[in-house]
Amino acid sequence: MPFLFFLLEELAGVFFLDLTAMEPKHSSDTMGENFDFSFNEERDKWLIAKNALMTFAEDKDMPKYYHQRFRLFSKLNKGILMDREGWYSVTPEKIAAHIADRVVIKENAVILDAFAGVGGNSIQFARKGAYGTSPYDSIP
Repeated sequence: MPFLFFLLEELAGVFFLDLTAMEPKHSSDTMGENFDFSFNEERDKWLIAKNALMTFAEDKDMPKYYHQRFRLFSKLNKGILMDREGWYSVTPEKIAAHIADRVVIKENAVILDAFAGVGGNSIQFARKGAYGTSPYDSIP
């Protein structure tokens, strides 16, 4: 039976992760099989980051994240989409840039961002010339 196998190896101060995909047990385990992943402006307007303060008006913690929104993404108003969890979990842009400086040792490196979330680190890896991928990239 196939299983998820993690091999964590330290090489030149960088950790590499080797994933062997897990096969679904039955068809109901197939994620997103009939799901429409395209952006629909009417249906998905709550995801538009610049509208977050209105969208999450009932959430008493949202203002503290919203008020530092340009610390999280300098180009936030250029079309970034984030759900509620994305606001809490994204790496601030300057910290992500510092991480990318340390992780991307050479151009065209391939980096698996296993916990990519809304992509704060992945964006910075790409800006440094690396190719980023995430386990979510394989979801249809």
